[in-house]
This record gives sequence, structure tokens and C-alpha cells, in this order.
Amino acid sequence: MRKSSAAVVMVALGAIAPLIANLVARADEPALRIAKQGSMEAGGRMINCATNDGGDPKSTRWPAGHVMVDNVYATYQYPAEMRHPHPILFNSGGGHTARVYDTTPDGREGWLTLFLREGFAVYGVDRPNTGRSGTDITRAAYFGPQFGSIETPVCARSEVGAQWRNGPLLIEEFDSTTVVPPDGRARLSNWDTIEIELA
Repeated sequence: MRKSSAAVVMVALGAIAPLIANLVARADEPALRIAKQGSMEAGGRMINCATNDGGDPKSTRWPAGHVMVDNVYATYQYPAEMRHPHPILFNSGGGHTARVYDTTPDGREGWLTLFLREGFAVYGVDRPNTGRSGTDITRAAYFGPQFGSIETPVCARSEVGAQWRNGPLLIEEFDSTTVVPPDGRARLSNWDTIEIELA
């Protein structure tokens, strides 16, 4: 019994040893002095979303209302001792957030902090529909002369659920988009197939 307890303690110490070593190494770094920091949003447009919960008009979790979409979100930091006149903008690709520049996965300082230490002002930018910026949860869809063009909620298959969701609705997946017309409704049935019922 004692040998197994000692083994568990040794494994636990072995697991946290790199974390302790990282903290000790960081203790030698000089304190980072920041003159100003914050976040901001720019651009975008306001839309009226009749169903912010993706098609449920009776939702109490996300009531209907105005939503800001297609805007840019950015964080910024200015060092106390700025040695360069122009800021560095970090703009991640592939739909990632600029948070990837904050730190490394193993806890070391990321690019934002490294450039800040060198005297640059830094901005972490999330482009529209990525990261912390406003995501457009609707898309204009044309449903023929009877209904015309309608700002239509967009959701993933997993968000449809087993309860009926009234159309219009666009269900997006990696390889397809399912369109539920305004006079229809959809739900997930057995085996997660999309069941659509038309009026």
C-alpha cells in the first residue's frame, strides 16, 4: 500500500515539475510596465434578429432584438517605454482568434508580450466572424416571389435539436447546407437525420 502511494506522489511531482521550473524561469524576467491597454470594436452593422436562438420565437434564453455583426474586435497594449513609433498588428488566419498570440500552449509569453517587451505597441485583431468579433448568425436568403429575401437564422446540425424549429432556417455543415423554407419546420429525428415538415 505504501509503495503505491509513494508511486502516485512521485508521478504527481513529475507532472508538476515542469510547471514549477517554468515559474522559476519567469521570476527572472523584469516586470512588464504597460502605459495603457484595452479593447475596441470597429465597423459592423446592426441587424434585427427575430429569433436569436436560431428559430425559436418563444426563447427566453436569447430574446429577439438587435445584434451587432460583421465588426472587428481588437485588444491593445502600449508599453510604458515605447521605443518604436508604429504598432504591430497581430491578425491570425484560418478563423482563429488573436488570443493565440497571448501565450504559448506551455505557458510561455506569446508574441504580443514579446513585442511589447521590445517597446512596440501591439494589437491583437479578430476579423469579422472570427474569435471575439461579432458573428453574423443570419444570412439573407431568397425564398421565391411569395416570401422574397429574408434574414434567415444559420445553425449547425447539432443545434437543431429534437424539438421542431420553425423556418426559415439554414442548417450548415462542412459539405452541405439544408434550407428550411419560411412555411416549414425542422428537427433532428432518429440517427440525427434532419426531418423537414412543410405546411
